[in-house]
Amino acid sequence: MNLSTRSAQASSPSRQTTLAELCRRLILETYAPAAVLINRNYECLYYLGSTDAYLRLAPGQPTHDLLSMAREGVRTKLRAAIQRATQEKTRVVVEGGRTHRDGKAVAFSIAVHPVLSQGEELLLVCFLDSPAVVSSGRPDRPMPERELPRVAELEQELESTRTELESAIRNLELSSEEQKAVNEEALSVNEEFQSTNEELLASKEELQSLNEELTALNGQLQETLERQRTTSSDLQNVLYSTDVATLFLDTQLKIRFFTPATRSLFAVIPSDVGRPLSDLNSLAADGTLMPDIQAVLAGSAAQEREIEARTGAWYVRRILPYRTEGDGVDGVVITFVDITERRRAGDALEAARRDAELANNAKSRFLAAASHDLRQPLQALVLLQGLLAKAAEGEKAERLVKRLDETINAMSGMLNALLDINQIEAGTIRADVVSFPINDLLDRMREELTYHARAKKLTLRVIPCHLSVENDQRLLEQMLRNFISNALKYTPRGSVLVGCRRHGPWLRIEVWDTGIGIPDTELRALFEEYHQLHNAARERNLGLRLGLSIVQRLGLLLDHPIRVRSRPGHGSVFSIDVKISHGVSARQDVAPPGDRPGRITEPTGQKASILVIEDDPDVRSLLELLLAGEGHVVTAAADGVGALDMVERGAIRPDLILTDYNLPNGMTGLDAAARLRARLRSPVPVVIVTGDISTAALCDIATHDCVQLNKPVKADELARIIQGLLSDHPAPMAAGAPPSAGEARGSRAAGHLHRRR
Repeated sequence: MNLSTRSAQASSPSRQTTLAELCRRLILETYAPAAVLINRNYECLYYLGSTDAYLRLAPGQPTHDLLSMAREGVRTKLRAAIQRATQEKTRVVVEGGRTHRDGKAVAFSIAVHPVLSQGEELLLVCFLDSPAVVSSGRPDRPMPERELPRVAELEQELESTRTELESAIRNLELSSEEQKAVNEEALSVNEEFQSTNEELLASKEELQSLNEELTALNGQLQETLERQRTTSSDLQNVLYSTDVATLFLDTQLKIRFFTPATRSLFAVIPSDVGRPLSDLNSLAADGTLMPDIQAVLAGSAAQEREIEARTGAWYVRRILPYRTEGDGVDGVVITFVDITERRRAGDALEAARRDAELANNAKSRFLAAASHDLRQPLQALVLLQGLLAKAAEGEKAERLVKRLDETINAMSGMLNALLDINQIEAGTIRADVVSFPINDLLDRMREELTYHARAKKLTLRVIPCHLSVENDQRLLEQMLRNFISNALKYTPRGSVLVGCRRHGPWLRIEVWDTGIGIPDTELRALFEEYHQLHNAARERNLGLRLGLSIVQRLGLLLDHPIRVRSRPGHGSVFSIDVKISHGVSARQDVAPPGDRPGRITEPTGQKASILVIEDDPDVRSLLELLLAGEGHVVTAAADGVGALDMVERGAIRPDLILTDYNLPNGMTGLDAAARLRARLRSPVPVVIVTGDISTAALCDIATHDCVQLNKPVKADELARIIQGLLSDHPAPMAAGAPPSAGEARGSRAAGHLHRRR
């Protein structure tokens, strides 16, 4: 089979469809009658075939009405056929119709078919051409002439009758259309009447519902009125039973209402309602009453003052706006609350507070004075012990010197605890927050305190931690040292464990012990000053119990939560929460307190000229002996005036000044150092050695460029600090030379130096 044959076969169904459509169209155009599909309203829906011989477009506004488009001679039979088909519900054929086509008379018939399409009743109207009437084959006979007039007359009558009949039909059609319009209007009116009736029924139901609602609202209104009467009675009873004097004034400052307690302040009687407030005599000297009322009426906030009556009683007078339902202001409400007892209690409390402050200041002054008086001989004792330690020979002498050193350390620890409290209260301690590995601090604690644990036959375990924290390393070390030292003091046997736990952004450092424990009743007072458990004999090796108080104050300073848990007879757990550092900062090289940048370096054996200013002769002579033993050239003065005189005379040009803070003759050690530096024109290093722990002294020293040491300071520590300052400080400058960076380094050293090792 060739390609053309396959193509012909493939296109055969499409060609057959085209031929079938052509055949159907030719048959419809050639043989199908003219037809129109209409609905029940005679509206044309579809046309088929040529309908020009039967229908025409009516002049005027376009219409689809079939009867309006029917030609003369067709309309009557068309109407009759449609009416019969509509009534009989069957196919109807009306014959005998005649029309003209191409100048010839054509006979036709009308067939009407009722059709039901999708629930809608339609009519198919077909115009069928009738076959021509076949004659008998006989020739027509000529009509006699005598009958011609009669025929013409009959034709004229027939034409007249036809005209009258058509006129009657037209009138009938008009009447039918009018009747149809009337029927439609009647139907419309009937529908309106039905709608109105339904609306009336709905209105009746709404009126009944509204009547029920009004009845319910009336009941609710009666209940509301009853509640309002009850509330008004309750409010009146409350106002009349209270001892608060209350005045209600309108916008004209006329009395609207008052409580009986008002009579204690104003000479008011019930008949005064409606009178201006200015007519009444007030028993309180309150010259600001009227201006305050005017201010509240003008839109200001509520006014409140404390006023005193002529009888000596005190009142809190409040003026508030009288608010209406629409948030308007229709006057003011004035209340007078008696605060005489509260005022007296406040005065007594203020007096007690002042007495407490005076007592606290007296206590602080006493502690400072006692500490100073104790530190002076203790400093001499410490220096003497240092000299004895160098001169002692033999095991027995060394043991005695060691016992003396332990006793001095215990006394120094007690006094230094007082110093810590005073420094925190004075605000001279500042947090220097850096990032550093916590394990460095834990290692130092283990190395420092393992000896003390072994001395008490205890086990000290420190678990390593590889995290870094953000904190002040020196202050955190002091807090942790206090916790571990307390654990070692109050643990007779067992062990002490130090470890870290991480929870969120915090690292919790915990100190566990197997000691005597703490009762729950004592936990609250545990951090109070001078509070001790299990030390009725006041053993000095247990200190003054200021360590935990210092820890709590440092925790507040550094924002570190401090917690404690304990079971009597089983042990305790003390913990500190510190922030975890997510990266070691640029200052990760922060060293222990004694090894910070700008620190006092180890002695290098450098010899220098040292000026000692000390008013205590014993301490002064021991300092001379100690420093001379270190190889220094020492010049001593009892006060600042003598020191200035020696410098002005050229008796000494010191490389370092060692001075007490409190000196006689109205000049402190700071004043003397400042004048000596000005006289020497050089930032000579200055070491202030003082036993004064008062807040004023600590603040004064902290603001100057010097190194502060608190008495008692050990001989070896003093020698080390002096050698460190001499190593960091260059040779004395010539007169008039500009200052170098040594002064700044001395300031940093003073800021970072830990006051005791």
